[in-house]
Amino acid sequence: HRSNADPSEERSTSPSKSLRTRLDEIKNGSPEKHRPIEEEAMLKDPPAKTNDDPSNISTQFSDDQEEADRLKGEGNKAMARKQYEKAVKYYSKALRLAPAGYSSHVYFSNRAAALCYLERYEEAELDAERSLALNPDYGKAHARLGLSRYFLRDYDGAVEAYESALHYDPSNAASKNYLAKAKLKLGRRSSSGAVYAE
Repeated sequence: HRSNADPSEERSTSPSKSLRTRLDEIKNGSPEKHRPIEEEAMLKDPPAKTNDDPSNISTQFSDDQEEADRLKGEGNKAMARKQYEKAVKYYSKALRLAPAGYSSHVYFSNRAAALCYLERYEEAELDAERSLALNPDYGKAHARLGLSRYFLRDYDGAVEAYESALHYDPSNAASKNYLAKAKLKLGRRSSSGAVYAE
């Protein structure tokens, strides 16, 4: 062990010097013999087009969106059969394919509905908020946000969400009903002497 040795001397005599020299040569316009193996292989046989290839992006996007819409349809069928766990899985798969596509706000909102049926209200609230982040004018997402907040006992939030839902769909009976229930809960809570912050 040479504790007084100059560290630069150790580097210059170490076996990694040849690797370091080779890397420097490659960076600075190396001779052909130093071309990386991957580059050599690409010159001989260019890779097939991938999803990252600009000429494939629109086709891949279209295919992914089409498959996501198909999965949404399967989720809707599962909802109709009251198979809510299965519906959540279909909507989740659709969202993995198209997390911000033109219908993604619907996938989030539908998954929020399924999560409400499963009484997973915090997750439903988050999905409703994600839906609204993508499309603030989507009335069903406001209603699902209201429902999740109602069952989370966030009656102020439920009232706000249901009022927004009714702005977009004024004849929705469920939204009217839950808006009235949330206001009633707020009235009971404030008249019972509980502290109520705004």
